[in-house]
Amino acid sequence: MTVIEAGWVETPLYDEIAGGAMQERIARWQEGIGEPLLPEDVAGAIWSALSQPQRVNVNEILLRPTGQVN
Repeated sequence: MTVIEAGWVETPLYDEIAGGAMQERIARWQEGIGEPLLPEDVAGAIWSALSQPQRVNVNEILLRPTGQVN
């Protein structure tokens, strides 16, 4: 089993799950990060884990934008 932990990914998810004050809080958080990951960045990490030889076990991938520290 492989766990993929992605940081901020540019998707419409944040716009659809949060309203009002929460969207403002998310916007402030995003300002400090800079450029987000793209969906294809996450797909590339998944492909990398899946394309390993049978003898290789990728347990965990932590994938974040370079500006995201937490």
